[in-house]
Amino acid sequence: MPSKPIARPAKPVSITEGFNKIKALINRTPTYNSDGDGFLSLADYRDGGIFLAHYAGNSEWERHAKGDEMVMVVEGETTLILLPVSYTHLRAH
Repeated sequence: MPSKPIARPAKPVSITEGFNKIKALINRTPTYNSDGDGFLSLADYRDGGIFLAHYAGNSEWERHAKGDEMVMVVEGETTLILLPVSYTHLRAH
């Protein structure tokens, strides 16, 4: 009988501590190549990770061929443009 893989226990991650570790990226543009400001890896997850971003401005959205992306607005608001074209406006509550 094949053995089942043992799941590692999840480690808690503090979003507040993450925000304390990164410098906010102000006036981000689609052509800006980040040098680390505004972004932080919180944890590995499967073939990707859980990341924190803290910026103001505009960003080109990207495609994730092997995964999904979840966006959670903690403060302020953002507009997502999904393909085929539809607009979703998110606001922190």
